[in-house]
Amino acid sequence: MAGLGETTAALRRMRKAAAAASGAPTATGRLTETSFSPNPGNLRMLSYAPAGVAKPALVVILHGCSQTAEAFAQGSGWIELAGRCGFALLCPEQKPANNANRCFNWFEPAHIRRGDGEAGSIRAMIERAVTLHGVDPGRIYITGLSAGGAMAAVMLAAYPETFAGGAIIAGLPYGAAANMHEAFSSMMQPQSRSGPEWGRSLRRAGGRGEDGWPSISIWHGGADTTVHVDNSEAMVRQWRHAHGLDRAAPEIDAVSGYRRERWRGGDGLVRVTRYSAPTLGHGAPVKLSGTDACGEAGPFLIAGPLSSSLQIARDWGLAEGRAANAPEDADPVAIEAPSLAGEIDAVIRNALAAAGLIR
Repeated sequence: MAGLGETTAALRRMRKAAAAASGAPTATGRLTETSFSPNPGNLRMLSYAPAGVAKPALVVILHGCSQTAEAFAQGSGWIELAGRCGFALLCPEQKPANNANRCFNWFEPAHIRRGDGEAGSIRAMIERAVTLHGVDPGRIYITGLSAGGAMAAVMLAAYPETFAGGAIIAGLPYGAAANMHEAFSSMMQPQSRSGPEWGRSLRRAGGRGEDGWPSISIWHGGADTTVHVDNSEAMVRQWRHAHGLDRAAPEIDAVSGYRRERWRGGDGLVRVTRYSAPTLGHGAPVKLSGTDACGEAGPFLIAGPLSSSLQIARDWGLAEGRAANAPEDADPVAIEAPSLAGEIDAVIRNALAAAGLIR
């Protein structure tokens, strides 16, 4: 009888063969570093692009403090999703020389304005990725965790015309701090500014919001003791105001036990979404087994009933399932992906779980 190692290796070969036969891309599990310029924020550029996909979408993912770009991309499930669904990844990485804890400097004025510092570096990386990977410039998205979430908010504020959508996990609104003391204060205490006040902060980033603001989803746990949960309410106020939805009532439902609130614009599309769970701590949710499993548990990657990466990709129409920002009567989004490969992935995961190698 074949051992577990032989069985899983054979299953992986079957998965690759199924993907090749269907013409679907496969993930390498590795990011490639690329040079770019200008680089005023002194960041690293790492990326992944699927083979054989013309004009793929691009997802920019920003890691949290103490994380590396590749560890976050792998653990959160984004590399897996990019290979399965055929989109490119851009994974900027902070250098310890810039911040000893590897945090993006989302609170430093020199790094959070259009054309400056780390924000300018990330924008230059995006331009490089568009050329390097043949990215569709109309399908660029950004997400981040914690300090990376706060930096994603910076990018959405400073370069709104660049992004079709954004997702902020356990982060803070743009303009919450202008130095390290204010950063710690805003992380620990409730935010009291109104929607119009937060909107003024957004416009100070130098972005061209008059051309329209991207849709946004906000993820935050009620048990987060690192970034006060009230920051999610501040972000909701900020982005509802940006979209002219200050007085709009939300649609409220649940997704895998998470409370979901959605605010639609006059065109029927969802512009602002909030996902919340009272027991979720500080981190990105990952689902380890069963249907819709995606990601790996680790530092600031919290096992639960829902994968935030998969749900975000669905909301953006990049993964199989109904897109949350579609009109209510829209058909479910269908992504061409080999169903056999998905079944084989599940077999591999279940086999490893049964052997006690993963949980």
